[in-house]
Amino acid sequence: MAEPGFKSTVVAVALQAVVAGGVAHAATVQPAAFQTAAFQATPILASAPQPVAGKGGAPREGWSGRGEAGMVLSQGNAESSTVSLKLGLASQREHWRHSLQLAALRATNKGRESAARIVADGQSDLQIRQHAFWFGGLRYESDRFSGFHYQESASTGAGFRFRDTELLKLSAQVGAGYRRLSDRNTDQIFIDTVAVAGITFDQKLGQNTRLVDRAHAESGRYNTLASNYTGVEVKMNAKLGLSAGYDIRHNSEPPPGLRPDDAVSTVHLVYAF
Repeated sequence: MAEPGFKSTVVAVALQAVVAGGVAHAATVQPAAFQTAAFQATPILASAPQPVAGKGGAPREGWSGRGEAGMVLSQGNAESSTVSLKLGLASQREHWRHSLQLAALRATNKGRESAARIVADGQSDLQIRQHAFWFGGLRYESDRFSGFHYQESASTGAGFRFRDTELLKLSAQVGAGYRRLSDRNTDQIFIDTVAVAGITFDQKLGQNTRLVDRAHAESGRYNTLASNYTGVEVKMNAKLGLSAGYDIRHNSEPPPGLRPDDAVSTVHLVYAF
């Protein structure tokens, strides 16, 4: 594989800049593998739970979580199905914040599988100053249609929470890590070091509505993976809600014959606990 060039680096930086401004522009091109239904469920951990707020908007200690499910069935002239399940957990304990997200997506078109993805992502943050924190994270992704058997990484670095209130959450982090890639076509395994970065934006728009935008990028010798999710979440009551959004990801060096960009539109039923 060739080293990622200037184009892939610009893509990763541009995605992060979009999130920092709280503005997302949905891309217009979607691969055929993801066009099996008008709405499809997101395979990424786009909507990680936040620790439950206590008095004054400060996070309350203990675990909180959310489960999400989306399903689309189409029969007749076009037969397709898409199923997505997600689980997110978060915890606040003194100076520590922990989060874990799991997601799975499977889509078929006329009986043939057209999308299959599993993602697991965990991170722990240690508060070192009022707004600064140190993080350590693990990430695993298996996507049959990206050309990689898997991409797995371990990273660490520093972050800063510019705002952390019930109305607005804005944070950014940068670091470095270690990654393993497995090429599906050749079964080769590539090992390299990566630079990682992420930005999270979460704005409360009304009593029951939030706008969220999250970006993640990891760039190394063999590939640059960059993703961005923009969505709106509406609470129907204390437990149930709906989320709709747009998720785009970019692999700078996919195996030959595969496109670098994937895009997914999302509609989910959300259950918080």
